[in-house]
Amino acid sequence: MIVYAAIMTGLFGGVAIAFAYEAVLRRRREDELTLTRSLLEELNEEAAELRVELANLDGVKAGHTADTLYRQFLNKFDKGEQATVMLKPRRRQYYADRE
Repeated sequence: MIVYAAIMTGLFGGVAIAFAYEAVLRRRREDELTLTRSLLEELNEEAAELRVELANLDGVKAGHTADTLYRQFLNKFDKGEQATVMLKPRRRQYYADRE
């Protein structure tokens, strides 16, 4: 009976230690998950800010290109030269010389 009690005490002790160890590991995983989620949110915010900045730069570039084309058109019009206006061009990109 004493051997049975010692075995059962050892088993219950081992199970209690396993549960405690599992609880500690679960807590560490939850802390790491929280940290990872906060880092992911920060990176997503930074990526959104960079997308906005890139869109702004693209808008500025498009504005400069449109302004250059408009100035060239006005210069040709003022000089009485032939000016071409493309409505619905096949290629959506315009290549104009910078002044």
